[in-house]
Amino acid sequence: MLIKQLVDYAMHPLHQYISYTPLDGSFWENTKSMTSNIGMYATSFFIFILGWYLFSKMKKYLVLALMSPILALLSERAEKKLTGSDYRFSFKKLIMDIARGVALAFRNFILETILTSVVWIASIYLSIIMPYLSFIIAPALAILTFFIGAYFFGFSAIDYCSERKNMTWREGVNYVRKHRYSALGNGAVFSVLFMIPFVGVTMGTIICTVGAVLSVHDIDKTKSLAK
Repeated sequence: MLIKQLVDYAMHPLHQYISYTPLDGSFWENTKSMTSNIGMYATSFFIFILGWYLFSKMKKYLVLALMSPILALLSERAEKKLTGSDYRFSFKKLIMDIARGVALAFRNFILETILTSVVWIASIYLSIIMPYLSFIIAPALAILTFFIGAYFFGFSAIDYCSERKNMTWREGVNYVRKHRYSALGNGAVFSVLFMIPFVGVTMGTIICTVGAVLSVHDIDKTKSLAK
């Protein structure tokens, strides 16, 4: 309900800049007006979806930030079950890990918002100048933004493993970039599950976190065999 109210509030001042041309001229003038109107409707639709998308992303990253302490411990417990590695509990390190998880969630939210905004602005521009492509642009845009979001969600899950390897922030970022497909696949599962109410917040976060541990373990195992 809050997301809907925020989207409606954001759309209200934009309506004065979106006008529609009546069809009361010749055939060619009406054709031109219809083309212009299609572009305007497409623009209004894209702006609405963009607002909904951004506010929904805020909700998801808020969940990741608030659950960071639980997910960090879950990741550590999953690795212990998998490899037998035991990490000594440190309250100071726990606080530092929580701070890193929250900061990383905020950083990823900003980056994803920038990338998504660039894609949406380009799509809106194309819809205005080529309205007949609107029905092609919309599904392509949805797929692209889905994978952008999936990458950053997978990024957050893998970073819990980077913390235990005592990687710096920059080293953790480079590690995920190097293994981007693992982050993308893991985050895609989370993104799909997060579309289901309650399931995403519970099962989605758990599956994504444990899946990241399994992925990193396989990557490390492959590297050790290569040596």
